[in-house]
Amino acid sequence: MSDNVLLETDENDATIAAYTHKPGLFGKLLFQIRGGAASSYHYDGKNSTRQLTDETQDVTDTATYSAFGEVVAKTGSTTNPFGYKGAVGYYTNSTTEDLYVRARTYEPVRGRWLSKDPIGFVDGPNLYRAYFVPNGNDPTGLVEVKHLKRGNDPRCRTKLVKRGRGMERVNLPVFGRKTYIFGVTGKWPCRGREGVFVQKVSVNCNLQRLRDCANNLTHMENFHYWEAFFVNKNSPKDDDTAAFGSSFRSGSYRQNGIIKFYCLKPLKEKSAAANEIDGEKEFSSWRQKLKPPFIQIPNNKSPCRTSPGNLKFTRKQPSFWNRDSVDGKTAGRRAILKWDCCCGRKSYARMSVLPKPK
Repeated sequence: MSDNVLLETDENDATIAAYTHKPGLFGKLLFQIRGGAASSYHYDGKNSTRQLTDETQDVTDTATYSAFGEVVAKTGSTTNPFGYKGAVGYYTNSTTEDLYVRARTYEPVRGRWLSKDPIGFVDGPNLYRAYFVPNGNDPTGLVEVKHLKRGNDPRCRTKLVKRGRGMERVNLPVFGRKTYIFGVTGKWPCRGREGVFVQKVSVNCNLQRLRDCANNLTHMENFHYWEAFFVNKNSPKDDDTAAFGSSFRSGSYRQNGIIKFYCLKPLKEKSAAANEIDGEKEFSSWRQKLKPPFIQIPNNKSPCRTSPGNLKFTRKQPSFWNRDSVDGKTAGRRAILKWDCCCGRKSYARMSVLPKPK
């Protein structure tokens, strides 16, 4: 008997990847075959994948992880969903970067489970805490993220419009907005006066336009982008807004953010220190829009389009992103908008956020 993943297939049931495990309920994964190439797994003492090797035993990929499961350094390009605690079957969702662990889903950005422990309080008094994390410390470290109470709560709305000789009630777009603030806690960590928050934003969008509340036309999109918030020693905080509006009658919109803080090399210095990045060089190719209408990601025609506002942003992963932040840790935030405003149903529209306001 086994609870291991053996195959990955596409929508046509064609095999994408095949996995071979040791015998057992959660047997250690030995190797995968993907695209005709075999990769063998090598684990550390915490059951996480540290290396992949090819048929000639040459190392093709390496990875290291924080105590909470985030990838802090990586080499190689082999697709591998079994990274952090991969030996016991933790499966990484490439879209959300959460970890599927059979009974529950784990969020490494916050070091928390997304649902209650199904067997109750056997591990401790908190049903959401990750008890394998040393000391149970919050993983945000130097970078602090707070959710501000200001924003717009979504709701289903309708209005009467004239149709021919009569009036017809139509749905208005659903809109939700929440604001966060990023800040550096404690003593300013940089030798210069300037630093930058860099946030990787992952969007998962699923929309349904229900004609006459019957036929579903579904639109789904997943995409990433990176945005930069420049701060300084005298003003070490900045705010960020997660907002989305849609005329589709039903759907969900999820936005995850992973935030790192980097020190910027002082202009008078010729070279960057170990914990610094050269701002003039690294951000020169990033786009910026200062006046409305803002640039839309992935494009202006997408119903899932998202705007970075006045921030510098890029669709390509920055060259320094796999480097540690100043204190080697990251912070995270999440916003989820769900709504169903179809007639004849119990309508609802709600927006949830992490971290929650205190």
